[in-house]
Amino acid sequence: MSKSKPRRIVRKSKPQRPTWPTWPTLTPAQREELLCVTDGGHVHTSGGKDSLALLSAVQRLAGQQFEKFSTAVHAILPDVEWPGVTELARRQAEYLGYTFETVQRSQGSLLEHFEQRGKFSDAQNRFCTSDHKTAQCLKVITARDRVLGPATAGSSSSANIDLPAVLGPWADQIGPDTRVYLNILGMRADESPARAKLPELAIDEKWSTALRAIDRGGAQIGTRRRLVLRWLPIHAWTEAEVQKHCDEIGDGDLTHFAYHLNVKAMEEVMAAEGRKAVLQKPQDELRAILRSPGGVRWGGMPRLSCAFCIFAPKPALALAMLYNRDMWGTYRDLEARIDFSWHNRQKWRIGALERDLGSGLIQLGGLTTAGQWNM
Repeated sequence: MSKSKPRRIVRKSKPQRPTWPTWPTLTPAQREELLCVTDGGHVHTSGGKDSLALLSAVQRLAGQQFEKFSTAVHAILPDVEWPGVTELARRQAEYLGYTFETVQRSQGSLLEHFEQRGKFSDAQNRFCTSDHKTAQCLKVITARDRVLGPATAGSSSSANIDLPAVLGPWADQIGPDTRVYLNILGMRADESPARAKLPELAIDEKWSTALRAIDRGGAQIGTRRRLVLRWLPIHAWTEAEVQKHCDEIGDGDLTHFAYHLNVKAMEEVMAAEGRKAVLQKPQDELRAILRSPGGVRWGGMPRLSCAFCIFAPKPALALAMLYNRDMWGTYRDLEARIDFSWHNRQKWRIGALERDLGSGLIQLGGLTTAGQWNM
């Protein structure tokens, strides 16, 4: 009995995924046109210095179009934010004429999410940002899209947009009745090497239903057409420019105290009393030292993301621990329960902060953003 020949398996090649264009830098004229032709958008705000500069920049750039972009959205992160962040974000937004909205993940807090997954976020798995910030804030665009409904001829501002220039060969498949929204964020080039590579304007494919409706072969078209563009208006601003701009808004009283913590006073107390002795002080006493007068403005925390950010350098984590002892204890205990290191590749645990600061392995001085906050 002859053996049958093995059946030949023919694998179909996957259609080539479209490469959507990006705009590394926009000219002033292009920014003005962008604000005119889009149907609206919202500004992400964390309550930090970049968010304050962003809110001010969008207000100025939008001019008469400001009403379309006058919603500021803050993602609440309970138990992991610096004290007073949400209240400050509201003050900043309302001072500059924005409507302030908050969003929050309904499935639980970030700490609960860490415990459920049995690990912390990292550069490859940034579910802290994607699930707790981006996805929640973009629900505002979804809600606005429902209110406006599908675009019809003449009902969308984007009827005036030059879609061939924006989308290249896919413009005809999407059509001029697509609604266009701006997702406006405050990321800047000098925050990290990765952020330096981001273009000022890009298509957000995940949230653009007009693009999702096209199959990977580029033929099928959906009925709801929404194009979301991610815009970074202050991407080229330097740290010094952001700080100067913030100091000029509201007499400089709209920035969070964490940026201005008196690191020098803490170092002096540590030198006089010993590091390990200082670490035994109660939280209120440590906070009083850090908020004592005489510190250097902008000499404290470089960023106001989560108090304990996975991308933060160890000196920033140590400063956050000195002010937020109870919060650090929660992270330390969580790390022990899930048995997953804060910096898992380096096998470094956030629970070691107190030991390393007490022994002098971590120094508070020299806190800067550039080159250290590796987002």
